Amino acid sequence: DYRPLHHEKRAKRMKMISIVVAVVVVLAVVIGCAVGLSARRPAKGDNGGGINRLSEGSAKVAGTDTYTSGTSDDVIVILPDINGMSKEVMEIADYFGKGGFTAVVIDYFNGNPRNVSDPTWNSRFPANQSLAYSLGVIANIRARGYTNIQTQGYCYGGRVGVWLNSHNITSVAIKSGAMAHPSSLANSDASFIDRPIFFQMPAVDGFNSMAPLFNATLTTRNIPGKFEIYPNTTHGFAVSATINPVQKAYAMEDSLQWFLDHR
Repeated sequence: DYRPLHHEKRAKRMKMISIVVAVVVVLAVVIGCAVGLSARRPAKGDNGGGINRLSEGSAKVAGTDTYTSGTSDDVIVILPDINGMSKEVMEIADYFGKGGFTAVVIDYFNGNPRNVSDPTWNSRFPANQSLAYSLGVIANIRARGYTNIQTQGYCYGGRVGVWLNSHNITSVAIKSGAMAHPSSLANSDASFIDRPIFFQMPAVDGFNSMAPLFNATLTTRNIPGKFEIYPNTTHGFAVSATINPVQKAYAMEDSLQWFLDHR
């Protein structure tokens, strides 16, 4: 009787071992799947396509003060007028953010908006310096994984924006630009623009006399250009809350549609 009993005990022992091995294998598979899913799961702020997202609100990007609104993959870089990071320009960023974009305001004045009583302001904040700050921020945005970038410039920032949309300045991935009442442009700037561009002009402004030449130059070079005049407005209307709020709203809507059409 010994031998059958021995075989029976051995069979039971082997069965238990098989069960234990099976359980270990199952646990290993479960743990492996969990680890794999964890590795594939995008980090917070990442859409899975490799974008390290900008945080909403005020923050330094590439060492420059910025304000960000929105969480889209598509970016609008806002280049402000001489008032810098004003309440009005941040409200515009919020509008674009709610309209389906990530809007980033660049404060290339480092918290020092134009002070008419400061005779050194212009020399301390030349446009080429603001261009350099803007290029640094845009390079950081691109390094985060954003590839669809457009620009909105106002007054002083309109000049910076025209340069950013020009092949003689940069080859960064900017798809188009909208420039409201740009200042201090030269006729020669028209020859270097190589991306679709939208000029938003008040009824009376210094750039208006240059617009026909810009239009002709862009047409000759097959660069899409749009020139819109907003009635009953003066320089600064697209940012100011008091010049003509109705036309300002139209300008914001037109910019948003332009960016939607060109993203």
